Amino acid sequence: MIKKKVKYPIGIQSFERIRTEGRLYIDKTGIIAQLIDEVSYAFLSRPRRFGKSLLLSTIEAFFQGKKHLFEGLEINQYEENWDVYPVFRFDLSGDEANKPEKLEEYLLKKINEYESQYEVAIGDDVTSVGGRFGWLIEKVSRATGKGCVILVDEYDKGIQETIDDKEALNRNQQLLRPFFSQLKVQGNYIKFAMVTGVARFKHYTLFSGANNLQDISFIEDYAAICGITLEEMKEYFSQGLDEMAAKHSTSVDEMTERLLQKYDGYRFTEADVHVFNPFSLLNAFYSKRLGDFWFISGTSKVFTDFLKKANYDLSQIHGIWASETRLSSLFDSNDPVPLLYQTGYLTIDDYSLDINEYRLKIPNGEVRSALLQDLAPPSHRRSATSSVG
Repeated sequence: MIKKKVKYPIGIQSFERIRTEGRLYIDKTGIIAQLIDEVSYAFLSRPRRFGKSLLLSTIEAFFQGKKHLFEGLEINQYEENWDVYPVFRFDLSGDEANKPEKLEEYLLKKINEYESQYEVAIGDDVTSVGGRFGWLIEKVSRATGKGCVILVDEYDKGIQETIDDKEALNRNQQLLRPFFSQLKVQGNYIKFAMVTGVARFKHYTLFSGANNLQDISFIEDYAAICGITLEEMKEYFSQGLDEMAAKHSTSVDEMTERLLQKYDGYRFTEADVHVFNPFSLLNAFYSKRLGDFWFISGTSKVFTDFLKKANYDLSQIHGIWASETRLSSLFDSNDPVPLLYQTGYLTIDDYSLDINEYRLKIPNGEVRSALLQDLAPPSHRRSATSSVG
């Protein structure tokens, strides 16, 4: 009998589409249930293409009460009511993020769409993004009798992309600060809020009015909320492992080891929990080859230019110890460690309780290749090659 072909969700970040099209979904809903139960205002930092958008899409479907999409998933063990809440989701990862006028246009467009959807009227005298967003939350909550759910994806794209353009950077911050302040100002009308990004939020003044966000980025319970563990790979990709091993004329165990070396190694907390890069792993199984999928999918020119300005040596950075405060710091060309960690080019290797610091490493072969071939300053490539293995 011919096995049914696995439908991998390549490039698909919609939970509803994955479930309705019968595509492979790694069940993270048990962790999501815990998050929603324990945290009302959450922030999560993870590298790009690590599943943050799918995470928010799953949370969105849950609060929209789409029970049929969750059949057979772990969250059904905990949820009975499946109440419907008004959900406002903003994706700030688009090309308009580096242009303040386009970013403002996008936010106002989304707010207007939600005003129409919930049939609430906001006076024409309220023209600012922050003011209209605040009124939207309050009026929709009062109209529905339910707290609103706020989901913001890749909040920092407009910050990263304007890091070398001080005028645009300041304008984006001035635009986003009153927008995010509504997460606290309208707290009585909010059921749940979550913000995701690459950079850690607490150092940006744009969150000064939203200091109620709880950063779960280093919390052990959420170590695997994004990414794929070895156990999950063996459970969900067993057919793919068989097919890939056969194509490369090797055993399943050897193929597993190759995948571990190429795409695994990410660790985000004190707990010794390692995860694969999900984007690369999915593409590897789909194509049945060990390509450098994550890096070639696109790295911001602003990021690469900024990183190449830094005076660093990969042979010295691999194995370095750093505190959580340092890993959470703003990008600085004098210290590339926070940038390399937050963007996924370095990850946690070990944790020392005695000094309360993390030892860092290059996570895997794919990232090592990207660093040595494309991002490392030419003068440092040879020493990095000899020291990083």
